[in-house]
Amino acid sequence: MRFTNLCASSAIAASLVLSACSSGGGSQGLPSNSQAVAPMGHSAHLTVVGAHQFTASCGTAYLTCVTVKKGSPASLEICYNASGGSGCTSGSFPSLTWSEAIVSVKTGKVYKKIVGSFYPNPGNPSEDTITAKKKVKNSHGKVTYFQEIQGCLYTSDCLSGEIGIATQ
Repeated sequence: MRFTNLCASSAIAASLVLSACSSGGGSQGLPSNSQAVAPMGHSAHLTVVGAHQFTASCGTAYLTCVTVKKGSPASLEICYNASGGSGCTSGSFPSLTWSEAIVSVKTGKVYKKIVGSFYPNPGNPSEDTITAKKKVKNSHGKVTYFQEIQGCLYTSDCLSGEIGIATQ
């Protein structure tokens, strides 16, 4: 599973696009799904709740996977649980500043037709809404993009992970 405990550097900060603080429309989410990821040696972890997870193409490479198309954004709740509790309702939730970039799996370059936003930001938990701004090519269930997310308590204390994105 892709997960990193990072210290923010100017190169990383410059590569991430800060998200606008707005909530999106409808959800592709299924509230019963959640996934938690903990860095080695820590009980704290990122938890994702309510995202549609693929069984075949998502695998363990991402925190979870979603499908988006123009007019149908994907929404999921994400939180950093400092006490190691499960879900985003019990535990310790220090406020985080969230940032993201949408990246092409094939080229590794930032893709600007799909954007993510977090509300509230800063906040914890926060709703992550991934939206296709323009019509995108159907990937037929294959993850073709990923959202690099990063939640920071301070500029030097950050957790990051990736959300896989398929398109319709």
